[in-house]
Amino acid sequence: MNDRDEFQFEKPGIDWQSCQGGEIGKVSAFLKRRRRVAVAKKASIGLGLLLMVAGAGWLTFADRDLRDPDDHQVGQLYCSDVEKLLQPLLEGELTADTVQAIETHLEGCPGCVEHLEEARLEYEKNTGEKAKFQFSSEHALAPSAPVHETIRLVSHRFDR
Repeated sequence: MNDRDEFQFEKPGIDWQSCQGGEIGKVSAFLKRRRRVAVAKKASIGLGLLLMVAGAGWLTFADRDLRDPDDHQVGQLYCSDVEKLLQPLLEGELTADTVQAIETHLEGCPGCVEHLEEARLEYEKNTGEKAKFQFSSEHALAPSAPVHETIRLVSHRFDR
């Protein structure tokens, strides 16, 4: 008994025919191509999801990275944050914690103190009532220019 006799590859009633030359190679190439397409689809879906997650993360944290270079952070707040809160501050609509954060910023940012004073005068002129928030600029101890800029200007004067 040989190996062929032991295993019956043919089913009764089915007439098997020999493959034409190259037929198996064509089937194999077709299956490989179909597999590559399936893998490429999965990879593109994964890449798309990764880009969406990365984009959402970028949008979440980008506002701090794309700020105007003149938008300085003093304490917890940036100048742009204080500017957005000026109207509610003058109307007395902010919580004590927010007012404290704004005062901390104002103590270190003379530019925002000037902007607040202009906004306060405009508010009082337009509404006819006194602003609910008053800030004494005497408490602002920071110089109007950054220290390194002041040193550069002073040293430039003595270089002449």
